[in-house]
Amino acid sequence: MFTFLWKLKRVEHTLTSTWRKHGTAAHALRLVRADRSMHGCHLLRNEMIHFVYNLQYYLMFEVLRVRVRVWVWVRVRLTLTLTLTLTLTLTLTP
Repeated sequence: MFTFLWKLKRVEHTLTSTWRKHGTAAHALRLVRADRSMHGCHLLRNEMIHFVYNLQYYLMFEVLRVRVRVWVWVRVRLTLTLTLTLTLTLTLTP
């Protein structure tokens, strides 16, 4: 899961870097409004960035958060069970 998130972060970085380069080129050459293919590239890149951001959010806050909650819940139950067992053992031992 973390490897996939790391690769997704790398894709985000690459898309953002491309966005900066396109922005610089658009201002320098004023091709965005004149060239339909460049405009299409901008639209596609923006949709890809939007998708990557949404996927990252979903994985971080919907998938991992639930897994962490379950892991914490299991740990708390285990700790309580061990504490109770130890307490009973100590109180019942003469």
